[in-house]
Amino acid sequence: MGTEFENEHIKTYKICPVCNFFCSTKEKDQFCSLCGEKLKEYCSSCGCEISNPYANFCRSCGEPYRIENKSKARTTIHKKI
Repeated sequence: MGTEFENEHIKTYKICPVCNFFCSTKEKDQFCSLCGEKLKEYCSSCGCEISNPYANFCRSCGEPYRIENKSKARTTIHKKI
């Protein structure tokens, strides 16, 4: 019975799967202000809300939030420029 009340007060976030920028879901941002990637509010695999902006993996299913290949590709491009 206490879990329903507790779940109502969990702060949720949107995270950038490329550069790790995050903001509250209360913000209107849909895209990352640092790299332009679409922000994620839910796990792509199971749909669970993101409650920890520093987490690398979903607390419900264990799938990664971030796109490592895209991040590495962008880093390589910036180094060449």
